[in-house]
Amino acid sequence: MFCLKGEFEEDFPAIFEALQEVARSDPLLHGESHSDGWGYVYYDGSSLVHERQREPVYAASVPNVKSGFVVVHARNAAPGEPLGALNSHPHRRSDRRYELYLAHNGWFDKKKIIGLLGEREANLSTQTDSEFFLELIFTLSGDPRERLETAAGLSKEHDLIKTAMNIFLLGVDRATGSATVAYYTDAKEYSEYVTLYRGRGTSWSGVFSSSIRFSSRFPSSLGLEKVERDKVLEL
Repeated sequence: MFCLKGEFEEDFPAIFEALQEVARSDPLLHGESHSDGWGYVYYDGSSLVHERQREPVYAASVPNVKSGFVVVHARNAAPGEPLGALNSHPHRRSDRRYELYLAHNGWFDKKKIIGLLGEREANLSTQTDSEFFLELIFTLSGDPRERLETAAGLSKEHDLIKTAMNIFLLGVDRATGSATVAYYTDAKEYSEYVTLYRGRGTSWSGVFSSSIRFSSRFPSSLGLEKVERDKVLEL
């Protein structure tokens, strides 16, 4: 997955094609594919596009996006998690103040999240762990970054992370139309595969999953640095 902010029209096709390449055959997973659907959300202040597909990202056309904010996710579903377009990322929820879109790489213990939510009748087979985590975020107060910070604290306090918690959270303020992307990385066992990288183009900034930088399509001139672990940041 990756997220971008700024004027990214020129570089977006190559970055998207880089995601397609590693999703077809991930160099950090011995060639395993991320074939369980894909999706993206794009917001430029005047229009918002949210699309989710059951087909793999490497079968898709490059989205027509130019500037603003974009979050793109290619899914490799955790064992036993439901499939299909409705379970592809980014997930969406809203309240009176914010509209939030969450993309997640990793795996949460959704039984523990459900316990925190108090949802005794929750159906584990029809909703992903990531979507339950987004529900948890909506029980919290504050702006998107503050909610993610509190949720990250709860994930540690209640041992919610099964594998990794790599999160992109696009928040749009319903009153002002302003937007931000908060991001976070942590894992049970940290490795190159779960590392996030931050980089800057000529007129944009972005955060990327580690595999994408091994693609022949990824811009070679883009300098990258590792994202700090266990710290909520913003693009």
